[in-house]
This record gives sequence, structure tokens and C-alpha cells, in this order.
Amino acid sequence: MGKAGPRDVQTLAATLSLIPDLRELISQYTQLGALTERLSSLTEIRQQIETALNDDLPAPDEPDRRDRAGHSEELDGIYSAVRNAKDYVANLERVERDRTGIKELKSWLQQSFSAIYIEVSHANANLVPEGLHPQSKPLVNAERYITPTLKEYETLILNAEGTRALEIETRLFRELCATIAAESKALLETARALASPGRIRRTGPRSAARQGYVSSGVDRIEERARHSGRASSGGSSAPCTGERFVPNRRLL
Repeated sequence: MGKAGPRDVQTLAATLSLIPDLRELISQYTQLGALTERLSSLTEIRQQIETALNDDLPAPDEPDRRDRAGHSEELDGIYSAVRNAKDYVANLERVERDRTGIKELKSWLQQSFSAIYIEVSHANANLVPEGLHPQSKPLVNAERYITPTLKEYETLILNAEGTRALEIETRLFRELCATIAAESKALLETARALASPGRIRRTGPRSAARQGYVSSGVDRIEERARHSGRASSGGSSAPCTGERFVPNRRLL
């Protein structure tokens, strides 16, 4: 479990969601009855995974949130504060233009330089009001300014969203993995049971062909829908007697 990533855990939940339907399907075949008892749906584990992780997980190197909103109040608070800060920055240019009368004023949020600033051309430097503090490195044609509020939001966006949020998400994910690891015995037995239809498949088609049946394709559980004819369980069944054929449909 120490090497599992969010996508691995999400795949586990998707597999566990198939177990109830698979148990129902297998229970119809006496030769596969022993598999039913070995399959654990682990509903509580699956629900914890679905509650904890977003449906659309970002790539490992992307900063987007992996933890589902509502799962952690602490994390929700950080992302809410970051959203408010970004909204403030997004409206900053319009607000400062109206306040200063400088129509060419620009506001910037540069992740690569870890800075938020207001930019004013040298031609309009005389219009800059009090409260705007120049940065240490002026540009050729403009000056960059910062305010205490901008500095506060800069710290929040660039640190809280990155370092702090990542620390919390990492801790929550490790806790989730520990919960899953506690059920490793049931998971391993379920995995072995899921592999059993592969062995049955090697003998089932030959028996089905001799007796006029169609393989049920139990091992293809990864497909969303599976249409099968009268299924062969791999044992000695009565051959077709020419009675009316009734197909069945299984949604896995």
C-alpha cells in the first residue's frame, strides 16, 4: 500500500463496485458457487474511497485538488480562502484603475516568480497613490508595486495552496491507504477469486461446444455490458434438446 497512488486506489473502488453483480451472476451456476463466498464487496472501503477522492483525478505532476470537496473541513477552508484571494486579484486591476484613474494600470499573478503585483508605467508614476510600495527591481518602462493586502494574498495563494494543501492531502491519503491495508486479507482473497474464471475459461468453451452452449464470458467483468447466450458452467450439463432458445443479458 505504501506505493499505491490515488488512481490505483480509485481503480480498486471501481473493481469493488462490480462485486455485487458478479456474485449474483456466479450464484446461478452451481459449479462456481464456491467463488461466491470468496468475493468480498467491502462496501465500506469502497464508499470511503469514493468519498475521499475526486472522480476526475489530475495527473501526478498537476497541482489540482485530488481530495473531494466536503471530505476535509480543513482542506475545504484552505481552498475557499485561496478562491477568495484569487477573486480579489482577478478584480484588482479594475478596482485600482477606478481608484487611481490610471487606465494603463495592470495587475499580475505570476506563479513562476511567486509574486502578485501592480504594474504602472513610468509615464503615470506621478498618479500612483500612497499605499502602493515599489518593488526592488523596476522595469525599463514601468514600475511594479505591492500592498500589504497583496502580500498577504500572495502568501496564501502561493504557499497555502501548494505546501499546506499538499501536506494535508498527503496525510489524508495515507490514512485512507492504512484503512484499506487493514482489509488486505479480504482483498487478496477477492483478487484470487476474481482470477479463478480464467482457469474455468480454459475448459468451459470445450464443454460448451460439445453440448451446444455458448460461453457466458464471466471473466470479462471489465466490460460495461455483456450479452451472453445460455451459459455453460464448465461442468456436465444436459445437451440442447431443441427447445426454444431464450437469451439472457447481464450488466456487469
